[in-house]
Amino acid sequence: MAITGIIISCLAVLFSLFTFFFYDKKIKKLDELIKKYQLKQFEKEEIEKKKAHVNASIVVVTQGKKTLHIHNIGMNDAKNIRLDLLSDNEGVFLLDNIFPYEKLGPQEDIYVHMLLSEGCSDVIKIKIKWDDEFQENNEKIQVLQLC
Repeated sequence: MAITGIIISCLAVLFSLFTFFFYDKKIKKLDELIKKYQLKQFEKEEIEKKKAHVNASIVVVTQGKKTLHIHNIGMNDAKNIRLDLLSDNEGVFLLDNIFPYEKLGPQEDIYVHMLLSEGCSDVIKIKIKWDDEFQENNEKIQVLQLC
């Protein structure tokens, strides 16, 4: 009877040790995967902190006047901002010649007044170029509705 108790106790200890080492190995692998994922996320956040994201939109002032609203939604300064009109800009006149614009900080805006003549296109295609801490000559092409 005593031998049966010892055998059961030994089997329970062996089973516990097997379970501990088996799951310990799985837990260590999972922990390593989590650390790799966290490191990738940290690197991605560090890259995003170096980037500027410049967008444009049209603000309606009156029938023939519009304002081109350029804003930086990124986490870093946009430097040397340039604007190119890609579409046929017949009838679209930029009243403010501020480009190249030296620096646009995070969450800052530029407003460029536009005058539209009758018969101008309903849309305008623009290319915005800028430099930031991550890379130079970033560019974004947008098609904006004028009407």
